[in-house]
Amino acid sequence: MLERSNDPGLGIQKYPPERAIYRSIFEKGGLHVSQGGRWEFCAPDSSCPLELGDVWDRLGDFFASTETQRRSVADLQKWLAQPPYGVKMGVFPILLVHYLLVNGHEIAVYEEGAYIPGLSFDHLERLIRQPQTFEFQRFRIEGVRASLFSEYSKALFGDSSWSVDVLRIARPLSSFMLSLEDYTKKTRSLTRTTLSVRDAFFLSKSPEKLLLEELPRACGIDDPQASEGFAETLLGSLRELKGAYSELLDAMRQAICEAFGLAKTTSLEEVRHVLRGRCHGLDQYTVDVKGLKSFIRRVCDSDADDDSWLRGLLLFLGHKPSNKWLDQDRDAATYRLAEFARRLLDLEKLR
Repeated sequence: MLERSNDPGLGIQKYPPERAIYRSIFEKGGLHVSQGGRWEFCAPDSSCPLELGDVWDRLGDFFASTETQRRSVADLQKWLAQPPYGVKMGVFPILLVHYLLVNGHEIAVYEEGAYIPGLSFDHLERLIRQPQTFEFQRFRIEGVRASLFSEYSKALFGDSSWSVDVLRIARPLSSFMLSLEDYTKKTRSLTRTTLSVRDAFFLSKSPEKLLLEELPRACGIDDPQASEGFAETLLGSLRELKGAYSELLDAMRQAICEAFGLAKTTSLEEVRHVLRGRCHGLDQYTVDVKGLKSFIRRVCDSDADDDSWLRGLLLFLGHKPSNKWLDQDRDAATYRLAEFARRLLDLEKLR
């Protein structure tokens, strides 16, 4: 259902038990149909068996009740198990996932209070085992704050006329923010607006509140109705977040240049070439096996490409991968770099 919804029969081959389930629920109920040569899930129509249509309506009533307050999967399970519906445990997750796939653009899913931008197999396995830890909330916003949604559409999709709603905006935004390096999620070396945007996202508990109140406020928009310029501000912050880790790597390249007396504009390839020439054989002049000798050998490493070479050097200097650094790790690595550079100059004199 998650991966093969566009295939006839969900791509089920031969005659396993899954085919019988598919035929008795989706085929008989008309819940998976071909539209213009493309298969997709749909809501039941008048030809659907009455019992299935009633369960669908019951699901709609439940999700309507979540618009004002989140409700758990366990609540829904109890609701559907009661007369006259009597939905069994084995069928419940199938009907639930079907409803979510049809109406996913307006239903947010939370696990232990944290918003989930997209359901995965792991989520569903945990949902079945611990339904009380998952909650739903439906968002339907029609004609409200149209100018603000136009700005979001412009920032995220490049087109202010794009038809958007809360979750259609929240999902790509969540995927972007969650994919950022740990360094970017924690560093304070960002502009004030970008810090506000990042903090608003990671501290928010609701996609609706995030999009309609917290992000506009972070971008300096006090009145969501007067949101002109919001798209440019938000896009600028997202770009800064996207480039923060690259900025760190470039800053450390410049720090290496400064420590060894090279021009800051020297390319990484040239930096590596110069340092390898200067450090070749210097490890024979020190007994500091875990410190300076190890640093020299990393500098002289000829196997890795330039980017991997720099990351390996920063791993040694910061005692952890650079994408997981905190600001204090960056400061400590810069200090150790300067110290190693000073000692290397002494070794060059000794040689």
